[in-house]
Amino acid sequence: MFLPGEYKGRTMKNSYGLVLGLLTVLFWSTSATAFKITLRYIDVLQLLFYAVITATLILSAYLLITKKFRHIFTLKPGEYGFYLFLGFLNPFVLTRQNNT
Repeated sequence: MFLPGEYKGRTMKNSYGLVLGLLTVLFWSTSATAFKITLRYIDVLQLLFYAVITATLILSAYLLITKKFRHIFTLKPGEYGFYLFLGFLNPFVLTRQNNT
């Protein structure tokens, strides 16, 4: 439990994690509303395409800024296939659940 006097012991790294966590909650909580409004104007697959492209660009920018982009290339060849399969499967599983 967080008590007012405990904040003095927090490090900059903890504060950075807290800010990232709060931003995640903010973006996650508004995404459903944004998707619902957007679906009035474009198709589900178009929305999915734009969401994947946006997420890829944001993740790539973050990895480039933090100089961690090279870690993408340290996976084994089989792991790339596995993650590509999961990335391909995920939208269809979610789409199927929402249509039933």
